[in-house]
Amino acid sequence: MKITVTHDDGTTADITEGVQVAYDIAHQSMDWSSGFLSSEEMQQIADMAAACRFDSFADLLDDIKEARARDEREQAILRRAAAEGERIMAERQARIDTYFGGTP
Repeated sequence: MKITVTHDDGTTADITEGVQVAYDIAHQSMDWSSGFLSSEEMQQIADMAAACRFDSFADLLDDIKEARARDEREQAILRRAAAEGERIMAERQARIDTYFGGTP
């Protein structure tokens, strides 16, 4: 396999080794397994690995599935926190309105 890039002037450059190195760095970094990368970012790396037919592509799929589940859990937590915050603020506003003679 050979990965090349074609510049606007028509010249080409072989970037195979650089792409492999960049992929290895991304996949083996602490960011990959720490949750720092979003599932969308991980998917982009997996798409590149699939297109390049890198050997470890299959391993990425489980990681991405786990990252998507983590993203969904985090979003659910944020939605619950926002709803709780709105409820608390409504209760406080009702108390303020009642105290100052407004309508709750």
